[in-house]
Amino acid sequence: MPSEVFVVSAEKYQFWAIDHVNRQITIVPREGETLTEPIDDESIADLPDIAHSIFDWDKWWITTFTRRGHTIFSMGFNPESTIQGPHRPTIYLDQNKWSELATAVLVPERIRTDKQLSAALEIIRFAGDDGTILPLSSAHLLETSWLHGDRRYEVGVTIASFSGGWQMRHPWNVFEQEAIEALASRLNHAMTIETGQPVITTEPNAWTQRTSSLGLGPRPEGGVELFFSMLTAPGVIVQELIDPQAEQRTPLTTWVDTHERITRQFRTLKASKDQKRALARRRFWNENIGIYRQAAAKVFRTVDFPTFSDRELRTLLAEGPMTSLISELFMTRFIDQTTKWTANDLVDMFYLSCAAGYCDYVVGEVKTATHLQQIQRRQGKKVNVYSDLHSLVEALHADGVTTDTERRNLPSDV
Repeated sequence: MPSEVFVVSAEKYQFWAIDHVNRQITIVPREGETLTEPIDDESIADLPDIAHSIFDWDKWWITTFTRRGHTIFSMGFNPESTIQGPHRPTIYLDQNKWSELATAVLVPERIRTDKQLSAALEIIRFAGDDGTILPLSSAHLLETSWLHGDRRYEVGVTIASFSGGWQMRHPWNVFEQEAIEALASRLNHAMTIETGQPVITTEPNAWTQRTSSLGLGPRPEGGVELFFSMLTAPGVIVQELIDPQAEQRTPLTTWVDTHERITRQFRTLKASKDQKRALARRRFWNENIGIYRQAAAKVFRTVDFPTFSDRELRTLLAEGPMTSLISELFMTRFIDQTTKWTANDLVDMFYLSCAAGYCDYVVGEVKTATHLQQIQRRQGKKVNVYSDLHSLVEALHADGVTTDTERRNLPSDV
């Protein structure tokens, strides 16, 4: 790392560049000589598929160059900005939809129909011209890691390019944050609870699960540590996405078997629909009560955990944008006699529920997307979940979403 005393200042610097091939860092000041020094410690990770990372102090973005010649731009995180959330409509795409975009961009001849290709290219047009934001999540990194070789590179570069530095905070941390907020109004503690971390953000490494924070955390403060995190995080993400070596899937046999057993129990249960729903809600609560107990103990400093009647529990779980969906989604799967649990369900249910609660649009696999649509209708919410890109494009057009080019060409009196 640079030996000089470093001050985070756009007035002092033009560019910072990391040469990952030769392991050196170059600093280009606004005045004076350019400084190049070797990276002789482990503060910057070794990224074998990344050539360079460059931070532009004027544009406040990071450019990542892969060793195969692709250029990827990522918006930098500015802790001083008064607006921490997204400035354009947000679209969360399930992994298979990202694969469709990758195919449309790099090998369009593989797309089966003109309708599919047209929809994919329209999403690309919106995302590439400041019309929409397509955040990535840890689910994308996980599911991309199961691919290998050229296909992994194609999908990984597409995700990195069109997410542009935007991420969805890890759903487990969002779930924890909502649990704390729900308890805060019920435990009568005269204390300020700082949750409210933006779910869609450019904050470095927001996609990772933070096991010690319970969804809490003050707004990141500007400084050297945050700057270097912002400088290096995009390269790490791209490396994770395009690493040619596939990783083995972790089997979730126990989780699947447990939930299959719960569904079988509901199939034989002699009870009314309302009774089954109440029991299914209680079952979800029992599975996740540990989050709430931990929040009560660590945040509110109490072991006197309240009990909730069926009516109180229904109200509590209906409050958070994500919790209101994920709880109903589990209830639906428990009660539905046609449910077949798979290992992918855990990721799909949590990530798509979080996205549906905090993004403007979501496109996911058919089963979970259909259930979320039904839940949103029952709850009187706007349905923002789709199962194909064509339906998403129709919604974007109906809602009047525009690109930067289209906005520039609008008459001045519009």
